[in-house]
Amino acid sequence: MKNILFSLGIFMLSFTSIAQSLSEKQMQNARATGYAIVAAKNPNVNFSIYMIKWDGVNSLEENAQTQINVNWHAQAVIKGNYFSQAFDGADFTKYSSVLVSQESFDLHKNTGTEWWIVCSTLPPFSEDAYFKNNVGIGTKSLNHKLAISDNDPEVLIQDNESTTHSASIKLATSSGNWKLSNQGDFHLETDKKLLTVNRTGFVGIGTENPITRLHIYGKNPTTNNEYNTFFDSNSLNFSTPSNGDSFINKKDHGAIRFRFGPDYTTRVTINNIGIGIGVNNTQGYKLAVAGKAVVEEIKVALQSNWPDYVFNKDYKLSTLKEVENHIKLNGHLKGIPKAKEVEKNGIYLGQMDAKLLQKIEELTLYTIQQQKEIDKIKTENLQLKSLVERLSKLEKILETK
Repeated sequence: MKNILFSLGIFMLSFTSIAQSLSEKQMQNARATGYAIVAAKNPNVNFSIYMIKWDGVNSLEENAQTQINVNWHAQAVIKGNYFSQAFDGADFTKYSSVLVSQESFDLHKNTGTEWWIVCSTLPPFSEDAYFKNNVGIGTKSLNHKLAISDNDPEVLIQDNESTTHSASIKLATSSGNWKLSNQGDFHLETDKKLLTVNRTGFVGIGTENPITRLHIYGKNPTTNNEYNTFFDSNSLNFSTPSNGDSFINKKDHGAIRFRFGPDYTTRVTINNIGIGIGVNNTQGYKLAVAGKAVVEEIKVALQSNWPDYVFNKDYKLSTLKEVENHIKLNGHLKGIPKAKEVEKNGIYLGQMDAKLLQKIEELTLYTIQQQKEIDKIKTENLQLKSLVERLSKLEKILETK
C-alpha cells in the first residue's frame, strides 16, 4: 500500500477553553483534521467520524474494531509536532502531522503514545483500498472501480454508432489480457478464442465453431492427441480424431446406447428392463449378450424345485422299458427339451441343470436296482455252484459202488 504523509502547519483550528483537559483539546483538534483528510480522500461520499486514542500496542484497525465495533475502520492517525519528533504533552494547536497508512504509522509510532486515530464506517484507509479514481453511474456508492446501479442497468458498447461493427471489453491483468468481443458470435479470448457462443446458442470451449449445444476441443498434454467432446439434448460424443476412436452415449426411444470405435457400432444398450451387450434390444432380459462370453464363475440362484424329490419313497420312477419306449417315440429323454426347441428358445441354465441332475439321480436309482439284481444273481450262482459240486461228489461215490 502506498504511504501518504500529510504535514499540517498552522492548519488546526484552535479551540481554547479553560475547562478543557489536554486530552480533550487533542481529540477536538485531531477531529477537525480528520474530517478534512477523509473528505479530501472521498469526494461526494457521506461519512461520520469517531476519534479514539491509540492503545499503545495494537494496530490502528484493531483499535477501531475493538474500541468501537467491527463496522468502524481506521482512516488516519494524528500526532503533535513533526513525524520524527517526540510529542507527548502537545495539544496539536500549533503543529501536528497526519499518517494515512499502517506502514507509515509503524515507522513513527515510537515517538510517543498520544496518537489519535480517525475512524469511520468507510473501508480501511479507503483511498488506497477502494476509492482512488472510482466511478459511479446511477449510484454514489463507490466500493468498486466502476459501479452501475439503475432499474435497468444496461450497458451498450458500440463502434462508431454502428451495430454492424464489433465491440469488445478488454480486461488487463498481471497474468495476461482477457477480451470479451462480439464479432457476430460472442468470444472470450486471450491470445486465442477460449470460449465461443454463436447466434444459435451453441457453446464452444477451445473451438470457434461449436457444432452442438456444447462442444469441447482440446489436446492430451502428454500425447498431444486431439479430442472432441459433443453434448446435445440426446447424446454425448467423445472422439479422438488422430486415431479414430470414438465414444457416443445416445438416448434413443427411451434407451441409452453406448457406441465405441470408428464404426459407431452399438456396443452397450441400457433400457428400462436391463442391459444389452452387442444388441439394441434386451428382449425383456436383465442382461442380453450377443456373442461369446468368458467368465471365471457363474452362480445360478434357484428358489425351489431342486430335484432331491427323486429320492423320496413315493417318487414314481419310470421303468427302463418306459424310458426306451419314450425315446423311440419322441427321440429325446422325458422332461428334456428337443434340439429344435433349444435352437429356437435357448435354455435356462438353472432349470437345465436341475433337469440333468434329475436324470442323473434317476440313473443312480436304476444303477442301484441293477446292482441289487446282480448281487442276487451272484448269490444264486454260488448256491448253484455248491449244488453242482455236491452232485459231482455223489456221482463219484455211486460209481465206486
